[in-house]
Parts: sequence; structure tokens; C-alpha cells
Amino acid sequence: MVRSLNESKYLVEGIYPLFFNRILNFWVRKKTTLTSVGISHGGGISKLCETNNITLSYTISNDVEEPSFDYSINVTGPQGQPFIRFMEQAADKNRLFQFSAKYHSGLGYLVHTVNEVSGTHNKTYWHLMRAPSEKLSVGISKFIPVDGNHLILKFSQVKSWTLSSFG
Repeated sequence: MVRSLNESKYLVEGIYPLFFNRILNFWVRKKTTLTSVGISHGGGISKLCETNNITLSYTISNDVEEPSFDYSINVTGPQGQPFIRFMEQAADKNRLFQFSAKYHSGLGYLVHTVNEVSGTHNKTYWHLMRAPSEKLSVGISKFIPVDGNHLILKFSQVKSWTLSSFG
């Protein structure tokens, strides 16, 4: 079938964007994450779905046992996603940010190992903080960061104490 220039222009500017818009609406109703969709239009890209991205600073810090380290990275991702997704992006960018976590019902994912340093022995653990020193009461899969956050995954040791320490 041979199309005229006007018919082809109608397909590119009229029907195809409408088609993609219908698909996009279907995906949004199904709650599928769609980060970037585009169609070629006039030599450029026309975005059908504009995603609001945020950027945060992410630091991993260990001064409890060897090897000690304090590394930071900036990560950008879609607004509204849990912190664990930003951690995955950091690990993809830099192997020093590789981690393992275990799922606990009701709590979500708790970090076990970061940069080959594991918690649980010698009463050590990883905990999430917002800089400079605010301990967060939720875990990595429950915390939803906002633009500009500086989040710290800090390796810590439980301090031993006795009743005589208080008096």
C-alpha cells in the first residue's frame, strides 16, 4: 500500500501518539512502573510519561572493624521508590556498594552485608541514618527518600552495659 505524504504525517503525528498514549494509560492503571517512553517525532524525542527523578547522596561507613571505610555516591532515581532501589543502583555503579539483605516479615529487608563486611558477629549490625546523625526507625525497603536526602548506612556495634553504669 502506498501512502501519500499527508497520510504518513497523519500517522506519525496523530495515530501513533494516540496509540502510545492508550498503552501508557493501560500500564498506569495496572500500576506498572514506566520510567521513560518516547517516540521519534520531528527529529527529537517526545516523552509520553514525564518521570520526576530525585537525587540523593548515599554513604556507607564502617569504623568498627577492618576494613574500615567511608564511601559516598550520588544516585538518581524515580521519586517514590524505596531506598533499597537506590542502593541497587549504587551497587550497579560501583562494586564497593554491593550489599546483601534478608527479608523479615513485617520489617522488610534488613541489611546483612555491605562491601563484604557482615553484621551479627560481635553484636554488629548495619543501620540506616539520615545525615548527620538521625537514626531512622524504618528499614531500607520501607524508607522513601526525598530529593536532596543524604542517607548513611552505618556499621555499628551494640554497646554492652550493666546496671552499675547508671549510678
